[in-house]
Amino acid sequence: MPTLEEAFTTLQPAVVECQQELPFCQVTQFTAIQAIVDNLAAAKRVHIVDLGIKSGSHWPIIMQAHAGRQECQLELLKITAVGPHKERIEEIGTIAKLKPCVMVMIEIEASTNTPNFLDRFDAALYLCAAVFNCHEDCMERENSCRVLLEGVFIWEGIQNIITTEGEERIHRQEKLEFWRAYWQDLASLK
Repeated sequence: MPTLEEAFTTLQPAVVECQQELPFCQVTQFTAIQAIVDNLAAAKRVHIVDLGIKSGSHWPIIMQAHAGRQECQLELLKITAVGPHKERIEEIGTIAKLKPCVMVMIEIEASTNTPNFLDRFDAALYLCAAVFNCHEDCMERENSCRVLLEGVFIWEGIQNIITTEGEERIHRQEKLEFWRAYWQDLASLK
């Protein structure tokens, strides 16, 4: 099985198909796209920076929405995609320097970043149970997308959350309260 990084770069058609089959992927993408379209309705020049781009399948929808605007025609739409590699994202620098007028973050709400192993294990168990229940309701067991999700993405996520510490742990989901405080602190630095 490929690693998570390899899966995002080599299994693009399968990743896109998985996103189309799972309702929660569709809901999060629709919500993100709508937030962007609503907040940029009066903008003439738009630069979108996608940190950690996976498939990019949502950007044609943004382009179509902006192309169909009758009032306030768009003069420029620039999309900068940064791959899922942590090093590339870190090269971009602290997002605050870009001074975004809207920022959309899609994150799993779970507390898998606690230093206490038992708390982290418990949170990972609840998260995975919810994901497996969703797969059970939305996909057949033999579905190639389900096999890919469970065999690559979820397996690596579980392994990373439970067996790694420090810098090596890349899966660090947090609760909504954490992200609210984080973005408020970042905004106060401006």
